[in-house]
Order: sequence, then C-alpha cells, then structure tokens
Amino acid sequence: MNEYNDKFGSKWKERFIDVITNTIVICRYNNRTVYINGVDFKLTPLSTFQKTKGKFISYLKYFEEQYDCKIENKNQPLLFSKKKNSNEIQCFVPELCSLTGLTEDMRNDNFIMKDLKKVTSLTPDQRCKQIVKNVQENLQNKEFKEVLESWDFKLDPRIISIPGRILPHETIELGNKTILTDNKRQWNMRNAIYKSITIKNWICFLPEKSKNDCDVFLNKLFEVSSPLDIKFDKKSLSLVHIKDTSTNGYKKAIESSVDKNTTFVLVLLQDDKKERYDSIKRMLTIQIPIPSQCVKWRTIQDAKTLASKSTKIGIQIASKMGGIPWSVKIPLPGPTMICGMDVYHSGETVSRTKPSIVGYTATMDAKMTNYYSRVLINKPGQELTDTLQPIFEDSMKEFKSKNGDYPKYIIFYRDGV
Repeated sequence: MNEYNDKFGSKWKERFIDVITNTIVICRYNNRTVYINGVDFKLTPLSTFQKTKGKFISYLKYFEEQYDCKIENKNQPLLFSKKKNSNEIQCFVPELCSLTGLTEDMRNDNFIMKDLKKVTSLTPDQRCKQIVKNVQENLQNKEFKEVLESWDFKLDPRIISIPGRILPHETIELGNKTILTDNKRQWNMRNAIYKSITIKNWICFLPEKSKNDCDVFLNKLFEVSSPLDIKFDKKSLSLVHIKDTSTNGYKKAIESSVDKNTTFVLVLLQDDKKERYDSIKRMLTIQIPIPSQCVKWRTIQDAKTLASKSTKIGIQIASKMGGIPWSVKIPLPGPTMICGMDVYHSGETVSRTKPSIVGYTATMDAKMTNYYSRVLINKPGQELTDTLQPIFEDSMKEFKSKNGDYPKYIIFYRDGV
C-alpha cells in the first residue's frame, strides 16, 4: 500500500483497489485465507464493530486482546470480504495480512520468475538429493530421534532402489511425416499437423491500447501457422477495439459483435485477472456457445518468445476448431474404444443441495483423435451414475456408425473410484 502511495501519488487509491480486489490474502494471526472483495477507505483500525450483543470494540483493541497483535498504522483503510449468499461483510487489517500468489509486477520481473523456477522445477536427481538431505538433517535432531524411538520406528537415510526400464521413444504422426521424440520425450512442431484446418469468419477482441502489439502478434501467428497447415482467413477477420476493458466492457463488446456466422473468437485480455477470464469464458461457453481462445496481452509483448508462443496458440486454436495437431502410434489388438468418466461435486460440505455433474467421453477412431462426449446431471453428491447405461450404449452406436462395427475392446478410466 505504501509502495503504491509513493509510486502513483494522488491516483494510488484507484490503483490499489484494482490490484487487491478479487485476490486471496492470508491472515497471519490465524493462518486463514480470505477472498477480498475490495477496500473501504472510510474504515480504519480505530473503527468499531459489534463483538457481542450491545458491546462494540475497535479493530485495534480487538486484535491486541484476541491475538496479541499491535497495529502500527492506525490510519490504514480496511479490506473487506462478502460472504457468499449473504449480506454479511467482514473487515481485515492490511498490516496483518499477506497477499497470496504472485502480483503482476512479480510476473513481469524475469529475475523473480527465474529464481522461482529454480526452486520449484527440480530435476529428479535434485529432488532425491533434497529428500536425502532432509532425512539426514532430521535424524541428527535429538527430539526427532526420540519421537521415532518411542514408536519403535526406524527411518532409512537411503532412497530405495528398484529395477526400472527406459520406455522406447514415441512415434509422432504428423500430416506428411512421422518423427521420434527426443530424450526428454519432446518434439518440435515444424511440419504440417495431422489434420489441417481453416479458420473463417472469426473475431479478435483487443484493448484499444494494445493495437500495435496485437498487429505484430497476428502477423506472427499467420507466419508460424502456415507451415503447420493451419490456415487463418485474414479477409474474414474482424478486429473489435475495446475502450472499456472492465469485465462488463468485454462482455458487452462480445455480445454486440458475435452473430450466427461467427465461427471463432480470439480475446486479448488486458491482464490476468481470474474474475475477468472466468466471466468471459462462462459467457462464451453457456450464453454464446462458440470456440474461443483467450490470450493475455503480456504474453505477446516479449518479441524473443513470440514465435514459440504463437505456435502454441495456433495449435490450441486448431484443436478447438476440429483440426488434429498430431497422433501417437498406439499398438491395439483390434477395434478399441477408450472411455473416460469423472464426476464434479459442488464442494458443499454440510448439506449437498447442488447437483453433481458427470462428464463422459469415448474415442471414436483407432488414432484416438475423435471423441464422443456427454454431460449429465446427477443427484447432489451422487458418485456412481444410473444414467451411464444409455450414454454408454449411445457411444457404442456412434462408434459403429463411424467404423462399421462395435468395438472389440473397451478400456474404461475412472478417477479414483
């Protein structure tokens, strides 16, 4: 908050509200995380709230008595959080909270991101060394050893060795050739994809200020997609410049521009605010169902990585529009259908009132590139579905219509059940 005050002067309040709204903070006095809806500049730690019936207490005194926390800055505004499906509002003192996750400034700092990757992206060798070191340090700790001994428990300082094998390199099938993966089981996309696609009658929504960056990105997208046999029809592309980059601004622009002839929507996002992304995606999935691709403005601003990122975005778009990026050689003994099924529950813990949603999918070809999929609504909390039989029969019939016969083999994947 102080940094924003120094950096933005008279406009710091607006900027601070923008960066802190819809974030999650952790309260250091009880280690609880809280979703923050905004900032109330009328309230300070000296403001009071009703602790018990008829008794009011200041935030300053409450935290001192309850948690032995002394608040230094008595003039700071308070953060507030609204409870879902309720008018109840809780307030929090910024000084006693820490922001979770990464800020926009952190993500833009290459040094921070590089250091973070070093710590989080360990190789298997580094991970093993870390585990062994941790165990050895614990075994030298007197209290730790005493607890183990009291349970008659022994901890081996060595990692168990088991015999293993190195899997053969996968054969990747593309549109005009096959290639082998490298030692890291990776491969480069420089050839035509397995099944090409042409994108026509599409719209790109972009913040007005991002016009130059967007032009460079689109040109690079066209350039890298051409050898991949992903065709973007430039003549049927409509560019919609957005002045109001709020969530509602994006939604109004999309609603007024997309019509029955539109086949695809590309949205250049002002920033990586989750609320905006979720709201736009919900709209393009439920209200105006249409294939879409969201790209953060920041993603396309680095000229060094633009070709690589444009390639990945192009392949994603092709996949969503019915193209097939690649296929893997799968040795199967005969016509095989691979099915997957999972159930989503609302997350309600006390009483379940919201329906559970079943997702079902099945492969329709030997290359595992075409799918039949269905979504079903179950009773609240219901895991196994009574409606599996009819959708399973439907997928079998669909398989037969595409292949001339029913599958001889069926592989069914379930998540943990």
